[in-house]
Amino acid sequence: MKNLLNKKILYKLSFIEKIPDTQIYDIEKMEKSKEGIVLKCGNIDPQIYFSLSHELEKPLENVVCEITYSNTDAGSLQVFWDYGNGLSETNSTRMYIAKSIKITSIILQIVNWENGTKLVAIRVDPPNGSIFILKTIRFMKEGHRLTIIRNIQKYSLVLRYNFVTPIKKDIALIDSRFPSKKPLGFRNYEISRLLRDLPNCESYTMYPMKPEIHAWFTHGYGMTKEEFEENKKGYLQFYPENKNKINYLSENTRYKFKLAYSYFLAETYTLLPFYKKNKIPFIFCLYPGGAFGLDNPSSDKMLDEIFSCKYFRGVIVTQKVTYDYLINKINIDKNKIFYNFGGYAQFEVSQTFPHKKYKLDKATFDICFVAMKYSEKGIDKGYDLFVDTAKYFIKKYDDIRFHVVGNFNETDIDVSDIKERFYFYGIRQPDFLLKFYSEMDIRLSPCRPFKLYQGNFDGFPLGGESMTCGVALFTTDELNNNRGQISENAIVIIQPDIDDIVKKIEFYYNNFDKLYKLSYKGQKFQEDNSSLKRLEWVKSIFYRSIY
Repeated sequence: MKNLLNKKILYKLSFIEKIPDTQIYDIEKMEKSKEGIVLKCGNIDPQIYFSLSHELEKPLENVVCEITYSNTDAGSLQVFWDYGNGLSETNSTRMYIAKSIKITSIILQIVNWENGTKLVAIRVDPPNGSIFILKTIRFMKEGHRLTIIRNIQKYSLVLRYNFVTPIKKDIALIDSRFPSKKPLGFRNYEISRLLRDLPNCESYTMYPMKPEIHAWFTHGYGMTKEEFEENKKGYLQFYPENKNKINYLSENTRYKFKLAYSYFLAETYTLLPFYKKNKIPFIFCLYPGGAFGLDNPSSDKMLDEIFSCKYFRGVIVTQKVTYDYLINKINIDKNKIFYNFGGYAQFEVSQTFPHKKYKLDKATFDICFVAMKYSEKGIDKGYDLFVDTAKYFIKKYDDIRFHVVGNFNETDIDVSDIKERFYFYGIRQPDFLLKFYSEMDIRLSPCRPFKLYQGNFDGFPLGGESMTCGVALFTTDELNNNRGQISENAIVIIQPDIDDIVKKIEFYYNNFDKLYKLSYKGQKFQEDNSSLKRLEWVKSIFYRSIY
């Protein structure tokens, strides 16, 4: 039998004697042991790439790959087959592997290997966060015995899944980054309030998942169980009332939810195989960002696949340009689109501090920029324009100060010549922002579309929470999302142009009584269109989708 098996072996990689030439990513440490190479895997997307010493011609028979290994954590193992044209999700095989301290083996089918082509390399992606020991990799012709072994492997996993009692819930809020150790932002606000308000609603955090073939991105979404437990512990210090409603998804557990709710295109597309596998009806919120792009072919394909899924029940959109795009460009029943302008603020007007006014309660005129940096110099958020604005006003006036909240610092753009009145605060919690906004006169948000990726844009208005706190919002609207929703007496629309920005700020600096009338009307708009009202609207969609 051993001689017969040897005749079927086409190629063997052994890692017992030495570490071969490899390319690695998100591998924190790689070392040799008597059992093979030991890989300490990171939590983003660990991978190790091997070039074969000689290229393998495709034989007439099917070929399988046997991987001998041990690992400390259960999870997804994915192997990519390189036929000389690079790597793709299509040419890969994925299998869930259990925790195995002892050396064990699995057999994977090599897919899409066409006659006349050669296998030149492979990439192995072990489970995130595991200690993975790789002993050998063998490529073998698939004989009768190997077919039986592979089928036993396959069907034992199917049986184990199908005979697990499903977890039954009414509404599941599924997210990749919730809960957060230091909770902030609109997603945290919405999920936390829904958990508090709806007795039949619970949250589920994604285990690490990777997108299917139509995604233009390759990174995955989700977190490890260890990261989830650590985040949950921090989150509950702020929201102890939600202690029993926060859960972690398991790859081998069946779920029977009446409705699932997720955020953004990228995460929902990544969740699609999970929804299909568990036959879960779902809706999602198509916010700007999150891999959604106007006239982006990959984004369109992801949307098409989601909308054509038989478990899809509806999509929430917050921008008119998104609504128009889905109607005019994407094939979707408009009755499944739920449109509500704008988004969430983290606060209600009733929570805000009394607002300090220039020359009445304070001697300075204060302008702020609040955003996260996703691009070099924050060009998509207009940080460069904010700095240019600051340099103009600080050099001309003695009582104007500029403030930055977010992951920006003095190394992004040189501000050494204005540092005496240009302040960085880093990333801050909501309670800090409430007091911070009470001392601000203007929030400047000169964001630009189409800077991060093809078709990318920010939601309008970018900075609604500052309006809630009584701060005048100066922001761009390059895609004409406002369309009269917010009166020109309640917000200042600017161009992403330094001359236009300076002109409009200078007018209100010299007419600050008009500025405070405008900021009051902006606050009134936020109050009339409060996050609590939006929550009630979202709840109504949930119940319509279920019942």
